[in-house]
This record gives sequence, structure tokens and C-alpha cells, in this order.
Amino acid sequence: MNMQKRNLLKVTSTFIAVIMLFSVLSCAPFTVSAEEVYGKYKYEYFTSDGQNLAAITSYTGKESDVVIPSVINGYEVCVIADRAFVHNYHLKSVSIPDSVIAIGDYAFAGCGNLEKISIHDNVVLIGMDAFDGTAYADNSNNWYNDVLYVGKYACDSKDGISKISLKQGTVGIASELAYYNYNLKSFTIPDSVKYIGIGAAFECPNMPSITLPYSIQHIDYCAFGFCAPDENEGAPKKMNNFKIVGAKGTLAEEYANGYGFKFVDGSTAKSMTINRTSLTLGAGEKYTLIKSVSPSSASNCKWSSSNNGVAVVDQNGTVTAKKAGTATITVKTASGMSKSCTVTVKAAPSSIKVSTSNLTLAAGEDFKISESTNSGSYAWKFNWSSSNTKVATVTKTSGNKAKIVAKGTGTADITVKTYNGKTATCKVTVKSAPTSVTLSNSSITLGKGETFIISQNSNSGSYAKNFTWSSSNSNIATIEKTSGNKAKITAKSNGTATITVKTYNGITATCKVTVKNEPTSVKTNPTSVTLGVGETYTVSESTNSGSYANAVNLKWSSTNTSVATVTKVSGNKAQIVAKGVGTAYVKITLYNGKTAQCKVTVKPAPTSVKLSTPELTLNTGDEFVISESTNSGSYANSANLKWESSDSNIATVTKLEANKAKITAKGTGVVEIKLTTYNGKVSYCTVYVNTTKDEIPKDDVQVESSQMILEDETEIVKETIPSEIKE
Repeated sequence: MNMQKRNLLKVTSTFIAVIMLFSVLSCAPFTVSAEEVYGKYKYEYFTSDGQNLAAITSYTGKESDVVIPSVINGYEVCVIADRAFVHNYHLKSVSIPDSVIAIGDYAFAGCGNLEKISIHDNVVLIGMDAFDGTAYADNSNNWYNDVLYVGKYACDSKDGISKISLKQGTVGIASELAYYNYNLKSFTIPDSVKYIGIGAAFECPNMPSITLPYSIQHIDYCAFGFCAPDENEGAPKKMNNFKIVGAKGTLAEEYANGYGFKFVDGSTAKSMTINRTSLTLGAGEKYTLIKSVSPSSASNCKWSSSNNGVAVVDQNGTVTAKKAGTATITVKTASGMSKSCTVTVKAAPSSIKVSTSNLTLAAGEDFKISESTNSGSYAWKFNWSSSNTKVATVTKTSGNKAKIVAKGTGTADITVKTYNGKTATCKVTVKSAPTSVTLSNSSITLGKGETFIISQNSNSGSYAKNFTWSSSNSNIATIEKTSGNKAKITAKSNGTATITVKTYNGITATCKVTVKNEPTSVKTNPTSVTLGVGETYTVSESTNSGSYANAVNLKWSSTNTSVATVTKVSGNKAQIVAKGVGTAYVKITLYNGKTAQCKVTVKPAPTSVKLSTPELTLNTGDEFVISESTNSGSYANSANLKWESSDSNIATVTKLEANKAKITAKGTGVVEIKLTTYNGKVSYCTVYVNTTKDEIPKDDVQVESSQMILEDETEIVKETIPSEIKE
């Protein structure tokens, strides 16, 4: 509308101001009703140019989430009147319908729990302190450059600031945004602003001028250039030498002329920028390009497309992608200055997926998730949502990413939706935050140049996806996070360093790393071994003195697995298994490539074994070395021979080197010494201590149980005791 010169006294009712606005626009008579009741709402209504309109004057409900109706008893709701919801402590969220064009002074002031406000871009007027004292206003995320934003509306500013610079895309400025700010020197209005409320910068005596952009459609009383009246004077006082900068023929010039301010023609653009020089969209998608012209009063620009079949643009800079291809979008000022953006249009998505479909987090933890559409397609705009914000929230970040924040234990579905309705979901499970964390190793020793994989675990029932690893001395040992809960330690030089893992909530654990010299040689113990088929043997390795190679990184192999296999066991050891007659070499390889080998000779397994003497007479304290031998051509390694005494009070047996053992007489009596090979073949020696076999009662002879075979009801006894003392 064209600005009318009016009485400069502030209108006390936004409702009356809107009615006046309608009367000017429609030039039609109107009447205002008395206050009516509609459920929990009180309202007044009027008719203008055939339209039945209503203003909500108060709300008596106690709901926490309120959706204001767009129609009451057939009247379209266009105004939320002064103080309509003031001090409603129950209110947590409110949705304002797009029929509303005005919100009154203090309309939601003092609603201390109000944290979410949904508002459309149709609002022409917002009264002073409309959202003061709300949880929304207390949230720093809703402020930008010291200005409170509700949707695209600048609604309040911090006291005492010297500069206000509204962000591009701002649609309206609330009444008394910078009321009585003596420090304010500059006020920058972008060319997206359409509506400016009453006294937007009232009583700001140190601000010498204002530049009003071409985009302004409504500017209210005393918006700029006025101070409070002198004592005993009723009307606001005009500031001397205040200047209005704007384009000729616009509302800026009318505002200046209407109030008698000096007008400076700023219609010639001095510079212009555009927020993007290239853009990719999916077919059917929209994007609004943002231009910035200096001065903003010169922003009478025209938009055009080089190929309307690929992409079209309206005069607000909104690009609509039509089909695959490229087009150049150009914005040009009246003086001929221009900027362009190359728009590439791809196919609309037919499917979408997220980087992970299942995710576990701990309460308080966050995670970056991303999306991708099917090959060859594209989507600029994505909407992310959570099925349960008490468990997990999601916030869009840059590009195709979003940040998930775990709030409380439970599960929630995080969903991403493209502009054309394609969706993908990630199931998020939230567990308790860790109270402790442990490492797989509290200390390790490595050789220089060696690596080691270490892992961490938090206390039972808890979880931590995000944790950091660090080294107290990266010259000695570095640490690099790998997959899952693991990290790789790399030994750099001799010395000690402490590796620390830290969870997202500050819980830590450490591992002491000692680095020694890199091995220059390695050997096996033994260097050769003979085994019988089926026999096992444990071999070990050792590096040169002063060096080290961690057992985790030792690699064992066999040159012929049909003869002998090798399997790594604990520490620096491995187990050889003899598989078949022949020769094989078991090889050890260190982390730095140093090698050694053990020659393995495999012979047939024993079919029988005998001792060097089947019986023996000793006196107490005597010792005797006995030996064993298997059948010709077979073999049993001495390491696996098992020697036993049937009564160690009479005689003990101690294994010696090779195939020998030492018998020691302890007390009077008879005892059997038993030898067992690895494959169960046995042989016995009967030992008489301080006596002879003829002096021993038959019942006192200590022997192994006889093996009995029944054949044709005849008992054949195969005994292991000497024939002389058989019954």
C-alpha cells in the first residue's frame, strides 16, 4: 500500500491498526463486534469489503501444544491481538495459521515454557515484545547477530548494541525492534524485507540515516528518524538532519516526503552479489537464489533463465527445475549490473538410502549421518526427522548430512525425505553413557617399527561410539583409530609412551607402551626336531639380545603341511603336529621380515616300546638311570614321554634328557615304573627296594591292572608283571 501521512502517536491496539490497514486497502466500511466466545478462544470480528475477519483477543486453554484455528464461526482469523496468550505457562508450542497477518504487542509475552513457534511469511505486523519472556527467546539458537528471529521475522534486539545487520531472507521487522537504543549507529536492511513495524528504531539518536530497500511494501509509524516528545508535548519528535536513502518512486521516497526527511536517491547499484554461482537440482525441485545489492535501495532487479525448458525463475529468485540439462539464471539491476548462476538439472530421485541403517549410540553422544540418491539422480533439499525426540534428535547440517544426537535410552527411527517424497530410515538404539572404560592391554612391548591393534570396552550395559585416542609421546609411539572400538599403535623409537583412550563423555583408560630395538636376527628353539606321526611338539623363537618382536605379530608356516603343520599358541611359541613321514621346515617370520626355521623329521609312530630293564633291585637311596626304545624305524620324541611311579613312597621317577629317566629308591617295597608314549604305547619296570622278589608276599606286589581277554570261556591273562611272581 502507499504510505499515508498519519498522526504519529503510537496506535495502542494492533487490532485497530489492522482494521485501519484493511480499510485503506479496500476503501470499504467496516464494523467491529463485541467480544465473542469460541471454545477456549475469545475473539472480535469485523467485515471489510465482503470479508468476514476475526481477531483472537484471549485464550483460556491449558494445552501445551496449540494449533490456532484459521477460521472461527465462519470468520477468518487474521489477527492475534495484544496480550492474547500472555503469561500462559502451559503453552510449549504454537502453530500460527497463514491467515494471520498481524500479531499484537505482548501477544505471547511471559509464556515461559513456549519453545517452538511456527509462523508463515504472510504476517504484515508484529507488535513490540510479542515473544518476550518465552523459552524460545531464551534459546541462543534463535538469535542472529544479536537479533531474535521468529521464522523470517526480526522480533527483538539486544540492548546497547551499536550495529544491527539483518540476515538476508528476513521478511519483516517487528515494532520497536531497537526501541530506545542510544548506542545504535547503523541499521542494515536486506532487500528481502517487506514489512517494517511501528517505531522499529524509535529513539535511536545516534543513527543518522537509514537505507530502505526497493522490496518494502509497508512501513509503519515512526519507524525511523523519530525520538520521544519533549515534556508536555504529545507527538514524537522528528530528528534533525536524518536522511532516508532509497530508490525514487518507492515507499522510501514517500516515507521521506511524508515526514519531511531529506531523501537521497540510491537507485543506482554500486555492487551486487549472488549467493551461488552454480547449483544442482533434481527435476521438479525448487531453490531460491539470494542476491545482495549495495545500496539495498537499488534492488529493483529482474531475473531470467537462458533455458526455460530446463529451469525457470520467478522475480523472487526462486528457481524451478524442469528437466535434465543446464540453464543460466541471471539477475540484473536497472542500471545493467548482473550476476549469474549455472543450474544443472538431473533426474528426480527414485530411491534414497542412508549411510547406516542401524546405529547404536550412548546418551549424550552424537553422530554424522549422510544420504545418497540413486545413480544419476539428485536432490538438493532433504527433510530429516525423528520418530522419538526423547531418544534421538536429528538436525540437518551441510550438504547431504545431518547430526543425530542421542537423548535417552531406547530406540528411534531417523528418517530422511527428499523433495519428491522418497524416504530412507536409520534405526537408532541409545544405551547408557559409559561410567568406566578398559583397554585390551594395560602395557605392551614392541620392536621399533612394529604395529599393534589395541581395543577398548566400556562397562557392561553402556556404549560409546565416539572416542578419541592419543599418545603422550608420538616420537616414541603413535596411535591411529581404526574400525569399531580399535586403534593401531605404531612403535617409532626406543622409550616409553602412554596411549590414552577417551570416551565422548570424558572417561579414560591408558596403556603403557615400551619400545625396544628392532630385531636383526631370530632363531627357533630347537633348530631341528624328530617326531612320530601324530605327535605334537611346541617350538619357540627368540630375537637377538636387546631387541623385541611382539608375539601378536609372529607368523609361523610350514613348507610341507602333509608332513607337518604349525599353529601359533601363546607368547612366542607354536605347536607342530606331525602329519606324515618325511621332512618339512617350520618357519618363523617377524614383523620386519627376519626369519628362522626348524627342520622337522617325521618317522612312523611307535607300535611298541620297551624299557632297558624289566625289573630292578635297589636299596634305599639308590638311583638308577633307565632308558626306553621304540620298535625299529619308529620314533617318539622324548619331550612327550610320560614317566610314572605307582607308589612314590617306595620309588620316584624323574625324566632326564633324551629317552632316559632316573629312578630313586625311597622306601621298602615293590613299585612299578611306567612309561607311556604320545600314542599310548606302554612299558613297565618292576622295582624291588631293600628286598628281593622272593621275599615279597604275592599280595603286596603293586602292579597295574591286568588286561583280560575271554575266549571260548577260557581266561587268557595278559599281564604286565614278571612271570616269576604270577599266581
